[in-house]
Amino acid sequence: MPIEKRLDYALDLIKEAADIALGFYNDTIEVNYKGVDDPVTAADMSVSEFLEREIPKIFPEDGILSEESFKQSDVPALREKRFVWIIDPLDGTKEFIAHNGEFAVMIGICENGIPVAGAVNQMAKGWLFYGSKNNGAFWSDNGKVKQLKVKTEFDPNNLTITVSRSHRPKVVDKIISELNIKNQFITGSVGLKISVVATGRADFYYHPSGYAKEWDSCAPQAILEAAGGVMTDIFGDTLRYLKDDVFQKQGFLAASPKVHKYILENVEPKLD
Repeated sequence: MPIEKRLDYALDLIKEAADIALGFYNDTIEVNYKGVDDPVTAADMSVSEFLEREIPKIFPEDGILSEESFKQSDVPALREKRFVWIIDPLDGTKEFIAHNGEFAVMIGICENGIPVAGAVNQMAKGWLFYGSKNNGAFWSDNGKVKQLKVKTEFDPNNLTITVSRSHRPKVVDKIISELNIKNQFITGSVGLKISVVATGRADFYYHPSGYAKEWDSCAPQAILEAAGGVMTDIFGDTLRYLKDDVFQKQGFLAASPKVHKYILENVEPKLD
């Protein structure tokens, strides 16, 4: 089972990667900037270098797309690979810098351009979320493992949305108001917000920004779908990977199937 073998290896690597990141977290964090409001730390770089070095040792035929070494010119060759590992070495760098625990190492695996396995390690809390196509999704809470299933039913009058701590688009506030959403689960990291949906602690995540990239969505999408959820762009269209442009320009909508349908039917008309 090639998917499961890759996920097993990813779980071994992501635990070592977490230790590398925490080594920097427990020390003074030096911050540089790749662009405006786009910080990077030595932890980002060290985790990326570790994963890019270790993955080919076992799977030399696979491709790797990592945030910190990404070159758009590499994408055509990656499309020729059956399996591509899509990595965010540190999702939630701002939260890492703020020392609030809301950050994660994320490893996603695509097969023929489709997310089929993923792992998200929120190491500051000892939480590891992982899953794969046809084999389910799981949450390891400091070693205690339980299977993840999204909610099968929902109450439209008592929805919980998961929202960002450091990025809060005005359209999200509009959705909260228009749908009279009473509950908000606030956390950093795109991957952690989608994991919150997979665990059933929130009903949905709506991310309208076009600034997110493929490494933000790959691993958590695989986990959410393994838990029975649905993840598309905000218009209900399939998220694509290994594109000519790495941006997910139409954002994300992550939810259970019923909530996903409800949001599409009730939110898009209100935003026109």
